[in-house]
Parts: sequence; structure tokens; C-alpha cells
Amino acid sequence: TGFRPLVAHRMQEFRRPEYEVKASADAGPFFVDGFANATVVATYYAGGGLPNADVTWNVTSQKGSFQPPNWDDFTFGIWEPWWRMGSVWGRFTRSDVRVETFQGQTDAAGQHTLRIDFSPNDPPQPTSVTAQATVMDVNRQAWAASTNILVHPAAWYVGLRLERTFVERDKPILVDAIVTDLDGKPVSDRPIEMRLVRLDWSYKQGEWVQEELDEQTCSVGSAGKPVRCTFQPKQGGEHRLTATITDAQGRRNLTQVTIWVSGGAQPRSN
Repeated sequence: TGFRPLVAHRMQEFRRPEYEVKASADAGPFFVDGFANATVVATYYAGGGLPNADVTWNVTSQKGSFQPPNWDDFTFGIWEPWWRMGSVWGRFTRSDVRVETFQGQTDAAGQHTLRIDFSPNDPPQPTSVTAQATVMDVNRQAWAASTNILVHPAAWYVGLRLERTFVERDKPILVDAIVTDLDGKPVSDRPIEMRLVRLDWSYKQGEWVQEELDEQTCSVGSAGKPVRCTFQPKQGGEHRLTATITDAQGRRNLTQVTIWVSGGAQPRSN
């Protein structure tokens, strides 16, 4: 048998942290075209702030969700059916995560503030933002803290309610809609634009392209209770129903559901 020499490994000396790090953000709510201030504070356990320390901010934004209270039987946002989850055609197979990095330094009180501006997204949906700050002292000790922010696309949300998402071709699609504020209070006299299309795929110029066919529209004003639109599918298959509203500041919000009408090719996940 061969001789295997012992290898000595130098262990890193463990040092108890000398300071703590806390992160926070302004009080919301937050909307697109606005901003929020995220603040990190590093303080010694013995007392006093940690001044002139390097700060690295990692700001991550991704798709979020929001459900106004008291409307649990309504769908808000973009709903993906089970047969498209994980599909190569599904929208959620593409990464929607964005990460940006910023550098700074704590002030005499051990504090650093970062302003985060919110741009509109398409489609207009809530965005979840996480701001993580890592603070490093002169001894190269690094400690991190984070804060979370939900960014709304508009001050109002539109919700949809259907009896079922699988329907027979000869049956009408009855859709109830409601517009609410962030607290779930109904908002009246706001135009709701609904659009139903049948989705199909065609092979063009060497690639598969999704087409929207058989468009039907319905415009209705919101009220203190749900209002209704009725659609009559012309063919079977996968259909997409979209409802769009605009708030008083001109910001858009939409809800989108997928409906399967009998008589088309059966849905499948890839």
C-alpha cells in the first residue's frame, strides 16, 4: 500500500461579529413610475454606528402577485392553466428575474440609503423587489440584510370570475368582472375592456408562431358589484381572455385567464 502523507489544513479563525446590519424601506404602497428608498444601518454591538464601511446592494426584481382582500373567488393577474405549466410554449419558461448591483459607503451614523426607481412593465403586473445590502468592515467581515417591496402597476385592480375554465363549444362564456382599490373596495364607473381570442400555432419561416384568431370584445363599466360580459366561442380549442383597466393616473392593470373550449385538439404539457 502506498503512503499517504497527512495534509494540514489551516482553519479560519472564527470571530464573533462586532456589529449588526438591518435593512428597511419606506412605507408603501409603491407604484410604477415612482420610487422607494431602501436604507441599511450598521451598528456596533457596543454602541454607535459603523462609519465609512463599504456597502454592496443587490436589487432583484421579478414577477409578483397581489390579491385584493374579500374577492377570493376572483382571479387577479395572469393565470396559467395546468396544461401550460412547464410547457415549452409557456410564458413562465423564460426567466423574468432581473438583478442590479450598486456600491456605496455608510455615513458617520453607519447608514446608507439607496433610491430605487420603478419602471412600468409589460404586461402591467405587480413586481416583487428585494434589496439586499452587504456591509463590510475594515477587518473584511461582511454581514447582510434585506428588505422586500411590492410594486403595483396601478392603484386599481381588475378581477375576473368564471364558473369554469373548461366549457362546451355551444355554451356561452359568462364572465363577471370587478374593479377594486388595494383595500378591496369596489371602484365604480371605470371602463373595463375585455378581449377573447382563440390561440393557434402555425409554422412560418422556419419557426412556430402563435396566432390570435376569432377576436371578440366587450366593454362594460365597473360598479359597486360585479358586472358581466358574455362571449360565444366560434371554435373549440385554447382561448385567452384579457380584461384591462386604467386608473386615474393613466396606469394600466390587466387580468388574463386561459379557457379551453371543447371541440379542439386536447391540451397537453410538453
